[in-house]
Amino acid sequence: MKVIIFSIIFSIFTLINAEDTLLVKQAKAMKFTSCLSVIEDVEYSLFNVKKGVVSYGIKSFVSHKNPKNEFLSAIVEATIEDDSSRMYDILIIPNNIEKKCTVYYTKTWSSDKSCLDVAKKFKNYKLEALLNKNTLIFKHSKKEVATITLETIKNGCLVQRRDIFFRVGSQ
Repeated sequence: MKVIIFSIIFSIFTLINAEDTLLVKQAKAMKFTSCLSVIEDVEYSLFNVKKGVVSYGIKSFVSHKNPKNEFLSAIVEATIEDDSSRMYDILIIPNNIEKKCTVYYTKTWSSDKSCLDVAKKFKNYKLEALLNKNTLIFKHSKKEVATITLETIKNGCLVQRRDIFFRVGSQ
């Protein structure tokens, strides 16, 4: 009996993994058909178990007037192994002329460490600007558009990472 139950659960798990990702399902449900392979790649690269993600939830938005030619916006909450949470804001923009996609995302989380301690982790980033007395902006030394914003908060540091990947994948 236990073998049968295990086989059924394993079969269901296999079927679930063979299906579209959550973000691709939501895009298709809203008739957003551009950049689906890029959307899937983004989802797999940001929210996989190897990066410590235990679970995540997504809510997507597209233009209802012309979903095939507009952008897809998604809000994602990912729970990490240590029970901390990461918030993502993802924007997928199709370029209908070049048949490529642009991906913009921000990842936001808080740390109980000081912003100076957090900044030491980002070795490829260099201080670019002081936004105000509590907020520093660091730019990646090699990537075209990649920044880290560190803001001092009451119990540590609010961290926001932004990345933009221009003309990737295909529609």
